Amino acid sequence: MLFRWLISAIGFAALRDELRRAVRRTAVSLVALVLWCVALSFGLAALTVWLATVVGVIWALAIVAGAFALVAIIMQVSLAATARKRAPPAAPIAGLTASGVLPELGIGGALVGAALVAYLLARQLTRK
Repeated sequence: MLFRWLISAIGFAALRDELRRAVRRTAVSLVALVLWCVALSFGLAALTVWLATVVGVIWALAIVAGAFALVAIIMQVSLAATARKRAPPAAPIAGLTASGVLPELGIGGALVGAALVAYLLARQLTRK
């Protein structure tokens, strides 16, 4: 019994370490994303200032706005084109609700289903 508890504790420690690594990776990725956005913003500002010296301030801002509008239109058209090609979702099985329990079973049926799932999981975990 003590051996099982030790294995369980080691498993939880490994899970905790994995979660910490995942949180650290996510935090670093978010910081990198913010830095990329700042870099893109400064690059866009530099482009706008350069364009302002070439064609004037109003035309420079209009060109940058038009470029963003063009990219947005292209993205929306491609999204609409891919949305039409998707297959329709599969029809649900007759008699099942969203929770997967027959409606006439009610709450008691849901508890029986949960107990069955818990039993099957416990059986899988205790197999050697």
